[in-house]
Amino acid sequence: EPWFRLADTNFGDLFTIPPHSEVAVLSRFPQHLDLFVVGRDSAIYSTFWDANGGWFNHWFRLADPNFSDGFKIPAGSSVSSLARYSDHIDLFVSGFDGGIYSTFWDVNSGWFGHWFRLGDTNFGDDFTIPPGAPISNLSRYKDHIDLFVSGRDGGIYSTFWDVNGGWFGHWFRLGDTNFGDDFTIPPGAPISNLSRFQDHIDLFVSGRDGGVYSTFWDANGGWFNRWFRLADTNFGDGFTIPPGAPVASLSRYRDHIDLFVAGRDGAVYSTFWDANGGWFHH
Repeated sequence: EPWFRLADTNFGDLFTIPPHSEVAVLSRFPQHLDLFVVGRDSAIYSTFWDANGGWFNHWFRLADPNFSDGFKIPAGSSVSSLARYSDHIDLFVSGFDGGIYSTFWDVNSGWFGHWFRLGDTNFGDDFTIPPGAPISNLSRYKDHIDLFVSGRDGGIYSTFWDVNGGWFGHWFRLGDTNFGDDFTIPPGAPISNLSRFQDHIDLFVSGRDGGVYSTFWDANGGWFNRWFRLADTNFGDGFTIPPGAPVASLSRYRDHIDLFVAGRDGAVYSTFWDANGGWFHH
């Protein structure tokens, strides 16, 4: 059988999640897999595979008794997972209240058992995004995490954690004063992030007009503070995709980027950047 089910006989339905839900998968080292999903009951579950024992065959809940519901998020939303090194996992989710929550696992202590909020008292609502919206994460090196989200206003916001100072405690906007709205995308839309090397970040999004836009951060100059469009004059509209649609990004080596998107016609399109020639433009 080419497809086998990851079931759990402790559940009456052998464990199911809402159809079309995203399954987050993480490999901390070659002989291990961790999976994370949101169940039909809106609880967050995990299971794992290890070369020594195979599949665990049980889905266990990542709950928090400090919440009256044990901590739940909107069904069908995604769990953002990250392994900064082989003995640690960080998870990020958006709650029913739109707050961004995190928990972690460490080989020394196991699962933390609590979900803590990454808020910002500079916002009247302590900073929220559309409930269930995706959270993009990036670890440029083992002692640092960067997060990116699209806010309720469509602005793109970021925060970070560093081993020296912990969580920054504030969400700052990656705007562009060349746009009348300081640059926004559909609220809750995904942000594609990429680190070609430790001192550089590239971001890619689909704008409200369907154009594909990018910006970057570099250790030498900080954030670029401009969102530039990756257009193609061979298309009458300069090339657009559905507003807010995901942009898949990949760096095979530090001097090259490949992008992939689904167009308005359903066709799959690609472009690339190379250090020798810049963006391809077609």
